Amino acid sequence: MSKSKIVGIMALVAFAISIFLVGNAVAGEKHKLSAVFHQEKWEQMNVGEEEGHLIALWHGKGVIRNKEGKPFLEGAVTQPRCYIDLDSKAGLGSLYFYQEDTDRDGDKLYSKGPGTWKKGKLGPYWEGTFTFTGGTGKYKGIQGSGVWKNYPASPDLGYADWELDLELPR
Repeated sequence: MSKSKIVGIMALVAFAISIFLVGNAVAGEKHKLSAVFHQEKWEQMNVGEEEGHLIALWHGKGVIRNKEGKPFLEGAVTQPRCYIDLDSKAGLGSLYFYQEDTDRDGDKLYSKGPGTWKKGKLGPYWEGTFTFTGGTGKYKGIQGSGVWKNYPASPDLGYADWELDLELPR
């Protein structure tokens, strides 16, 4: 797999991760979010034992859109950062991400989680889980988790979907 395809896949993963983050919510609410993002940084190193196996650091930036549920993180800026281990010849890959989402009021939401590279009918994509790790302002004390899928659109652009269940302290 070419570097441009790998980068695109990573961008989608980051995008997907950012979409799952949320904003103003009531205890136990379920949300569906999406995001479009672009790659800001890609650094890779071949592992060496065989061609096509690499490790990489990826950083993206995107905008979150609320798809279902009460508005949450609508228009927020998402910045996922991923560590990727990918063997493109074997079609195997894993990643771990950390994400920061900033809403229009400047409040921040943090999350992290693992992901796996999958082969789909329309091409490879990433999917995984995440957990909220904290936040500022209205997100302070947030609890919740969810699932995400990230789809590459081009080497530098991606799209992500999140489904999440969260609880904010009252």
